[in-house]
Amino acid sequence: TTEEVGRQLDKFFSLQEARVRGYNDIHNTFKDYIETKESKERILYEETLQRVAQEFRELSKQIIEIEQAFASNRKVVSALIRIIQDNEKVKFENTIKNQMLRIQYEIQQEGEHDPDVEVQLKKDRVVMNEIITAIVDALEELKGIRQDEDK
Repeated sequence: TTEEVGRQLDKFFSLQEARVRGYNDIHNTFKDYIETKESKERILYEETLQRVAQEFRELSKQIIEIEQAFASNRKVVSALIRIIQDNEKVKFENTIKNQMLRIQYEIQQEGEHDPDVEVQLKKDRVVMNEIITAIVDALEELKGIRQDEDK
């Protein structure tokens, strides 16, 4: 029913907001570690990564259930959720990879910078922007569908 579609999409948007909070936690603890370079901040960063990775696994399970609920009768909605899910997976992997590179880069800041690391960081930013654009575009389409359900 239209009501059920709306409920499922609202749940999906809520799960996406939880992802945003997870990314904020990662970025904040990462920033604290990079700024202080203290071992206690690194431990907190690593613990946050592990916690958020687990949270994301749980969120993904719920999102896949929503995606599957739409698979038979709302293929466009299901496909948009799949696009977001696939891109979120790559976004998380790239976030971690990029942060590890940045840590390496910051450590080298004391001496000579590795130009290869600088180039890779720039490439990573381009890729991340493409991933985020794909996620935002699919989210906007889903929000439009959600609004249509209320009419």
